[in-house]
Amino acid sequence: MEAIGYLMLILMLILSVAEYVVRRELELEKKTIIGTGNVKMSRPSLVAIHGIFFSVVTSTVTIGKVIHPEYNKPLRDNVRTVMRYLGIPEDLFIRGTT
Repeated sequence: MEAIGYLMLILMLILSVAEYVVRRELELEKKTIIGTGNVKMSRPSLVAIHGIFFSVVTSTVTIGKVIHPEYNKPLRDNVRTVMRYLGIPEDLFIRGTT
């Protein structure tokens, strides 16, 4: 139980840094992003950032023995913006399935 507690603490620290980075970059660029419910945000919380990523939908099609992962829809601008701020590659959601 103690180890799980420490892992949760480390996770929360990492997520707090991610929230800080997104807020800092939005402030530097003087931009806002659209969150869930079409709410404009200049200081999104961790929950709001999670909600932005919740809109990403992927699917995989297997033809023969070849797996083809793809996005169902193109990534929205708010998702791309947050991923760019955090240094996350855009193919992250489909890259791991092949």
